[in-house]
Amino acid sequence: MTDTPSRRLRPPTMVGLAVVALVPLIVLRLRLLPVDDPDSYWHVLSGQNVWRTHDVVVDDPFGRFSTNTWVQLDWLSDLTMSGLFAVGGYPAISWLFSVLGIVLFALLYLSCRRHAGVLAAAFVAVAAWIGTYASQSYRPQTVSFVLLAVFVTVWLRVAHRGGRTPWWLVALTYLWACCHGLWFLGPLVGLVVVVGLALERARPARELLVLSAIPVLGVLVAAVTPIGPRLLTLPFTVNAYAEFVTEWRPPDLHEPYAAVTVGLLALTAVGWARGGRRVPWTHVLLWGMALGWALLYARTVAIGAVVVAPLAAGALQTLLPLPEEPAAARADRRLVPAAAVFATLLAALLASSVAPRPAAVPLGLDGAIDGLEQGTVVINDDAVGGWLLLEHPGVSPVIDTRTYLFDVPYIRRYIGARGAVGDWESFVATTGAKVALLREGEPLVAALPDALGWRVVARADGYVLLSADAR
Repeated sequence: MTDTPSRRLRPPTMVGLAVVALVPLIVLRLRLLPVDDPDSYWHVLSGQNVWRTHDVVVDDPFGRFSTNTWVQLDWLSDLTMSGLFAVGGYPAISWLFSVLGIVLFALLYLSCRRHAGVLAAAFVAVAAWIGTYASQSYRPQTVSFVLLAVFVTVWLRVAHRGGRTPWWLVALTYLWACCHGLWFLGPLVGLVVVVGLALERARPARELLVLSAIPVLGVLVAAVTPIGPRLLTLPFTVNAYAEFVTEWRPPDLHEPYAAVTVGLLALTAVGWARGGRRVPWTHVLLWGMALGWALLYARTVAIGAVVVAPLAAGALQTLLPLPEEPAAARADRRLVPAAAVFATLLAALLASSVAPRPAAVPLGLDGAIDGLEQGTVVINDDAVGGWLLLEHPGVSPVIDTRTYLFDVPYIRRYIGARGAVGDWESFVATTGAKVALLREGEPLVAALPDALGWRVVARADGYVLLSADAR
């Protein structure tokens, strides 16, 4: 009689498998929370609008002060969010994105596992997931990290083993392009790998030409999604508003997610230096790609973490030369999906009790806001603009976090008004606002009563509701 696989596993492997089993539950604890992302509300609205109009490029039907065409870039993700919201409300949204966090970890681990043993793969997968944590939220960009992990895994397999040409990535690029604006990362990873293979001169030119057709076709099919060719230029349009969005600022390397990602990049370089083997060009170019994204914006640190993860796992394996165990492959083939499914089902059971209502919005002012006259213009904190549009459609917020729908001069005037600087009274008069919903302690909260005679009519959850008609 032979021993069971578990008896043949070495202690380091057992530790790695324990990590793989426990992390989905930790992810569940970290991600199954009340919805608190300001963008979540208008993503739900976007899905409702797409379902109602069957159009993804429209004049904004919700905001009175937006002036630019609303290109619903994430329309398929938004449809999913709105459908879940219709069925299960905010708990369903929380469940969806906790599940995406669980799936992301599983894919990171599987990507790392192709290049390292269980312990190294588990360690790096956890670190890479931490690198994405700050950018995981209750909005579609988490879908991009999941799909990026798939593309990196597949293209590295092509680089190492060859085999069948993964034409199915073209279809997956189309799907990605319907879900989120970072879709171009898929073709970019493919292009980087093909260039690396060309530099290595290990594949015939004909094969390289066939492989290069995959990223090219990916871009072409993205241009025939319902949004059309303008999808190719939208990243440049959004980038014009980077100064107004915190996550588009340079990363702070003191933040844990950024420090961990840079640490993975450094670990990879050290492992390569000490490994004594020639590093393939495909790895070098992907490492450079990961470094560039990790240092570009706070939001793109997560991209660097996903791309570098399998490279870091392989490098760590050279520093921890533990023998590969056949039983380990059998064990984690069963353990990874089992742990992910269990955590997913547990999330479904807990969502209603853990995340019944949204967070970071003034729920205590619901009654007062509902009592306002239909069409009342509200000078609002931009973080609650989407919430007002979704939950209080009878009022008109002056702005929300769909920043790219507003003209830059308008945004600057709004910022000035929030700070009660410059000609802020002109902004109030121009908008026709009679109510303000702002955070306690803001300059405008004091300026409106002092300069214009407005009065506070209600307070709750750290917010103040002021009215001009209460004089």
